[in-house]
This record gives sequence, structure tokens and C-alpha cells, in this order.
Amino acid sequence: MYYIDASTAAHAQTSIAPPNFPFCVMVRVRVRVRALGIKKSAWNSDGFCDLLNINRSLHKHSDSSEHLKCVLQLKQIQKNQSTISDSLKENSRLYIAQYNEDVRLNRLVLRIVVDAVLFLARQELAFRGHDENQSPSNGGNFKELLSLLISTSPLDIQQHYEKIKAVFTEDSEALQNEIIECISDYTNEYIKLELTSCDFFSVRIDDTTDVTQKSQCSLIVRLINSNGELVERFLGFCDVSCDRTSEALFNLVDTVLGPFGYKGKLVGQCYDGASVMSGHLNDLQKKVKEVAPQAISIHCLAHRLDLVLQDSLKQVSQCRVFFAVIRGIPSFFHLSVKRSYVANTIVGKLIPTTTDTRWKLVKVVAEEWNDLKAVFEAIANDFESDQTAVRLSNGFLNYMKDFEFAFLVIVFNEIFQISSILFDILQKKSLDVIFCEEQSRNMMSCQKMNFFRSTSNYFEILDVILMQVSTRFQDIEQLQFCSLADTSKFLQYSIAFPSDALAILQKTFPHLFKVSRLKTELELLYADYEYQSIPLIQALKLLRENKDVFEESYRLFSLVVTLPSTNVAVERSFPALNCVKENLCNSMAQGRSTSLACVYIHKDLLHELIEKEPFHDDIIDKFSIRRDRQINLVYKK
Repeated sequence: MYYIDASTAAHAQTSIAPPNFPFCVMVRVRVRVRALGIKKSAWNSDGFCDLLNINRSLHKHSDSSEHLKCVLQLKQIQKNQSTISDSLKENSRLYIAQYNEDVRLNRLVLRIVVDAVLFLARQELAFRGHDENQSPSNGGNFKELLSLLISTSPLDIQQHYEKIKAVFTEDSEALQNEIIECISDYTNEYIKLELTSCDFFSVRIDDTTDVTQKSQCSLIVRLINSNGELVERFLGFCDVSCDRTSEALFNLVDTVLGPFGYKGKLVGQCYDGASVMSGHLNDLQKKVKEVAPQAISIHCLAHRLDLVLQDSLKQVSQCRVFFAVIRGIPSFFHLSVKRSYVANTIVGKLIPTTTDTRWKLVKVVAEEWNDLKAVFEAIANDFESDQTAVRLSNGFLNYMKDFEFAFLVIVFNEIFQISSILFDILQKKSLDVIFCEEQSRNMMSCQKMNFFRSTSNYFEILDVILMQVSTRFQDIEQLQFCSLADTSKFLQYSIAFPSDALAILQKTFPHLFKVSRLKTELELLYADYEYQSIPLIQALKLLRENKDVFEESYRLFSLVVTLPSTNVAVERSFPALNCVKENLCNSMAQGRSTSLACVYIHKDLLHELIEKEPFHDDIIDKFSIRRDRQINLVYKK
């Protein structure tokens, strides 16, 4: 709104009339203009409409003292126009500065919140109890740690936190979950870049069950990153409790790995045998091979064969009951110091724990059969034993008196002894594929196993075991090319080049290598003393330094290391994966299982990202756009 006097308004109305526009039509609209003058007139109150006397009225008004006062005031306003504009700009600048200062403090506080979440996740500690409001003096790990970090912060952050602390404490659970999800999303974006840029990778599908008895399938990929390092990345949990058929699991693999171009990059696939029933394992591998022909089916060395075989026998009712009883024996003793003392006194050695291998549990039961019976009888007949101990002892005694249970102890003791030997061979001779193939065949044709097959009541058990072993090692012949990277045989290869292994490599990966160039490079490597009998990972690092010379050899060694069949340090699974399987299931109900698992497992990757990237700012930016926030987190320009 411009402050002008009445006559100026009238002139303005006549001056803006379009050409050839009928004047009588234009002036029919009465316009009231807010004037600088105080005195009321037709110009600023009712609106001027006396068209016949408009010229005389304009001249009369222009000579009036009221008009002259308004003209002087208008000129004064025009002189102060720049001052007013500067004042408005200054107010806007001060407002933006104050707003951005508030944003800066908010982001500093949120940075501390992110650090608290990272600390608890790295240490694998619980974020909160069942009820944070139950004890006013202890609000849970997250709230207590956040309070500690704030108390050690600069004074301005402490004062600002007191103003906004309700945002971080009243809805603590949702805040934790969202920050965990932001960190997980940030990590997953980096992993996607790694998978997109790598030449090839392998996938491993494991299985665990949460407290609600839902089968959670975990996907782990193995690759060589841009720094030439062998890494394994956890892609998340997927609920497969409703459908564990080959079709459903193939759709899962296709959905998760589809964005990374796995049809041309997937070179290895392995399964733990639990998430896929034995009858569907072959079908799943075939379906994956139909779309990714280079994906060799591999038994992962991180999977102990005794566990694999036990999982494959879950569908046999006798075996399911048998292993439940076997696993219950160490739990029975380790839940009571008194029971453990009785067992150690009679047996003469410590009873294995539930974390020990299945073979060790079965072996102890088989070797200490009479002593264990004596232990259970002593506990059952002891007047000081509680009702639970007496009831469980009698239950174990009844099983040990049963012929079927005793026979299964003998059967699985022999089977697990054979599988343990094969497992050790696979661990120590992983690159000597021909030798490993012979040992796997020896296991399936072992005379002891054929003897148990002759027992008609239990042939189903051995058929399932033999089928599982056969399925897992069906593609082992294709892995003979791995012997090309067996540094322990380089001296031997320098005399007699392994042409058969090279031919299998060309057949398995026909478009991946330039075979003639690869053979020339390998001949040079085999004759080089620097590469002979060194660990495979160390050889890969040396090749990376001379990648421009040994381009094809570097690709071959990277491929061999990427396959889960090779025995290297990282192959012993993730250190945190067991924690995820055993403890993380308690957080399923909190809705953050996969996200928290990613933070747990990728602790080393997060440390690297924090050191190299603007990690905290990126996490806060992600957090700010998830939904409308009660605090400002985005700067204004």
C-alpha cells in the first residue's frame, strides 16, 4: 500500500488507463486510497465520482494546504526509502543468523545423540530396559549415556539441551530407532556402491530363529572392495517363516541382489541348510544358475558339517527329539553349580557347554555313557535335589534306557567323527580341490555309513545325510581352477603347469579371462620366489601393487578369494554375527532387527566412514528429512 494524497490517486487512475479504453467505464469503479492526510474527503473516504467537475476539483485540491502537506510527507518518505529497505534487510539477516545459530546448536546436540547410539551399538549393549520409567534414577543405557555426554559438553550446548531435552527423552525409543535406521541406510548406500563397482561377488544365506519362532534369513555378500581388501557385507534379515520353498527363496535372492547386477557378477552361492529344506536346496541352486550361470554352488567353510547335517535332519522326528535331549544335557548341568559338581566328581571332567560342537556333545555322551547314568541317578536319589532336578534326571535316565536313543548316539558319534575329519581337511586344504573332492566322496562311501544303511529302521537318516553332502559338494569339481592360486604349489607348477585347472577355469568362466595372457602371467608368478608359499591374501596384495602387469592374475586371485570355499581369516564369519543370532532376536519386537544388526556387524566399516566422510552431518541430514521435526536442523541461506 502506497501512502499518497487524494489528487495524486486521481491522477494515477487516469494515467494508467489503457489506450482507447472508454473513460466513462473506467471511472465507474470507486477506488478508496489510503492517503497521508488526516482530513476526510471524497478522495479518501467515499470515493470521487463527480466526473463533470473532476478538473475543477483536481485544481482546487492541488492548491489546498492538505495536499501540500502530503506532498512534503511523500518526499520525506522517498528520501528514507533506502533506510527502510536497509532496515528490512538487516532484520532479515539477524533473523537468519539467529535461526542458523539455533540450527547449529541443535545439530551439535544431535551429533552427541548419534555418538551415544554408535557407542552402544559398537559395544553391543542394550539401549534400554523393558521399562525406562520404572526406575527414576536409572533411565536406561541410552538416556544415562546421553546425560553423561551432555554434562561434559561446552556450556552453550548444555544450556541449549535444557531447552530442547524433551525432544530427546520423551520419545526416546522412536528417536533411537530412527537414528539406527539412518546409520543403517547410510551404511547400506556405501555397500551398494561397493557392489555396483566390484567385478564379482558371492552370496551366503544363513538362518536364525528369533524368540517368536520366526525364521530369519540373513544375506551376506563377499567381495573385493576398491582398496583390494576382502570384505563381507551384511545385507539384512528377511522373514522366511511363512514360505521356505525354493521358489520363495529364489524370489528373495532376486529381489535383494537384483539392483547390483548379480546375473553377471555372482560367482558363488552357499547355504547353511537350515533356511532351505533339503528337498528344495537343489531346486534353489538350479534357479539361481539359470539366471547367473557363473554362480557355483559351494559349501561355505564357516559352516561346521555337524551343524549342517543336524539342520538337514529336522524333518525326521526321531532326530529332532534326539538332538533336543542331547542339547538339554549341558544346559541341565550348567544351570546349577551343585549339579555340575556332581557331574565333575563322577565323570571326572567338565561337561561340554551348549556352545560346543554337536560332535563334542554326542562324543561325551557316548564315551561317558555309564558315568552319566550314574550322575543322573545320584541327582534323582539325592534328598536335597529340587523337584526340577529330580524330574529332569528321571527324564534323561528314561531316554538313556531307550534302545533307539542309545543307537542314535552310536550312529551320530560315528557320522560326526567322519564329518569332523572332512571339515578339518576342507579348512586346511581348501585350495587343493582335487584332494577335498576325494575326501568328500570317501565320506559318502564310508563302510561305517553303509553299515548303518543296512538297518532298515534308520535308513532315512543316512539317506538325508548322504543327499545333503552330495548336494553341497556337487559343484566341487568346477572349483579345481582354485588350485591355480595355491601358492604352496607354485614351485611345483613352475616345472609342470596345471593345464587341466586352466581348462576348467576357461570352461566355467568363458568370458571373464583372457586365457593366453593369464597363462603367461601365471608362468611368471610360479617362477617368482616372492610369491611361493605365502598366504593367499598376501599374494593378492602383492599383485595389486603390480596390477598393470598382472591384470588377469589379479582378477583370478580376486575371484578365488571371493569364493567362500577359500580359507582366509575373514571366513570365520563375522565376530558379531553370533551375537546377532543369539541376542538380537530380543529386539525383533522393537522393530530394528536388521538396522541394528547392520550397525553391530559393520563396526569397522563405520569407523572407516567416520574417519573419511562427513558422517555425522550426513546422518543428521537423513534424520531431518524423515518427518517433520520439533527442532530446526536445516540451515537457511
